[in-house]
Amino acid sequence: MNAFPYWQSAQIDDAQGVFQTAIDNTKAAIGGKQLIIGETGWPTGGPDFGAAHPSVENLQKFYKSTGCYLRNSKIPHFWFSGCKFFRNLTP
Repeated sequence: MNAFPYWQSAQIDDAQGVFQTAIDNTKAAIGGKQLIIGETGWPTGGPDFGAAHPSVENLQKFYKSTGCYLRNSKIPHFWFSGCKFFRNLTP
């Protein structure tokens, strides 16, 4: 599955919950098959999309909540964003 709460107009403080709902819904739909996150991330620039605002700060918030969750969950995933914005982040 691909999941981008930004494109669902999620405010950054709600993004982890929106992402988790997508995971739960996908797991229910695929039964016992392995879930793989093909792509996720948060944009650092461009226009707002509803309540979603692109910024480096919001990318860092989304990574700290969702990226760290994915690393700890061992769900295979691909994070779509520029690595230069991930300084000083620890899972």
